[in-house]
Amino acid sequence: DFKGKVVRYSTRAPADVRAENIESRGAEGSKFDVVVEGNRAQATLPLVGLHNISNALAAIAVALERGLTLEEATAALGRLQATDKRGQVVQLDNVRIINDCYNSNPKALEAMVDALAAMPAKRRIVVAGEMLELGPAGEQMHRAAGHYVAERRIDVLVGVRGLAQAMVDAAKTKGIHTEFFVTPEEAGEWLSRESQDGDVVLLKASRGVKLEKALEKWKELRGLS
Repeated sequence: DFKGKVVRYSTRAPADVRAENIESRGAEGSKFDVVVEGNRAQATLPLVGLHNISNALAAIAVALERGLTLEEATAALGRLQATDKRGQVVQLDNVRIINDCYNSNPKALEAMVDALAAMPAKRRIVVAGEMLELGPAGEQMHRAAGHYVAERRIDVLVGVRGLAQAMVDAAKTKGIHTEFFVTPEEAGEWLSRESQDGDVVLLKASRGVKLEKALEKWKELRGLS
């Protein structure tokens, strides 16, 4: 049995370290208050998606245990930067891209779709590659993901490779525009041809899909590589 100190953190339930007054800022991340033992400090987190607030609270809990003040810990959050292919926000002409294609799973995809759905955009486009290593339930999970995407404020779902076809098929039954491509390069060609000023595009896939090649092809065809 564990006999060490337990520190709880949460965005909802009472906890030792908790977030209150959460405000989504779209591609710029979020703002929220961190409350610890009655003390309160405002935090700015420049990472896309409200799910990252839980990660930030865990980091703050560790920082406090290591001797930082609440103000020091929350100030450090504002200096965070998304790394390559991990929620990185990039601009291509007048299209904003959330490059989160380092890896994927159903819950991670849902979290980023929620983040995209909350952003102002002319159109919201999800480019979702196959999610690997899901076992026998893989096709069912991809279908569930397709339904989830279609039920959010998403205008277009582009599936890439393998079981992403099941995701596209499921979303299509809900009436949203869908496309499917066997390779990420083909998806990049479609994006170069079909993207419009004001669109926001999410790139999300398992590492084995190498969905970053879609962005590389898109840039190449726009003369920006």
